[in-house]
Amino acid sequence: MWETLLQDRKLRPEDVDKQHSYFVGDAGGRLANTSDKHKADFACSDRDMASNVGIAFHTPEEFFLHEEPRPYNRLFDPTTYLAGLPAAQAMQAPAPYTKKHAQELVVFCGSPGAGKSTFFWQHLKPLGHERVNQDILGSRKACISATTTLLKAGCSVVIDNTDADKDIRGQWIALASTLGVPVRCVFFTAPARLCEHNNAVRAMGGSSTVSNMF
Repeated sequence: MWETLLQDRKLRPEDVDKQHSYFVGDAGGRLANTSDKHKADFACSDRDMASNVGIAFHTPEEFFLHEEPRPYNRLFDPTTYLAGLPAAQAMQAPAPYTKKHAQELVVFCGSPGAGKSTFFWQHLKPLGHERVNQDILGSRKACISATTTLLKAGCSVVIDNTDADKDIRGQWIALASTLGVPVRCVFFTAPARLCEHNNAVRAMGGSSTVSNMF
């Protein structure tokens, strides 16, 4: 929507004075208040968009009628996500991933947008692991075939899929056992709202940078 507005007005992003710009909308995530019969807003998308753009946000009542702001709730605010974590969790860097065996099969488990592929490229690719991904290969059968070939060639392999089902993980464990290759699992624990945010950023051409894992 923001990009369309800029195109319609023939503006470049740097032409906009964001400090003195604002967006007025009624999807502000305001909470219901029974004492004055205010209903809850149907969404918080207008407030979210203003935040993503980096401009101020006002509801119609605040802007036109000069009413006091009402309490609101944003289901996920990426600017405060880390600040909302316990101090120890927010500040503690995860232990570096180390290769424990000359060859290994690493099975990722986590929701789309949880940071699996980013973690592979940042931490496992430098260790020499090969990546098998169903979005690229098209089917689990193709993934199993590719993994078998790589393991027989002596490569360490990362299964970069959601692998949420116990039976699916069992197939990878069975394959590794048959070939005598140690198997490990990396479980990504990013909450659903964070994954939704990362997926939206990715769909818009950005990169997902926040994840949780153990």
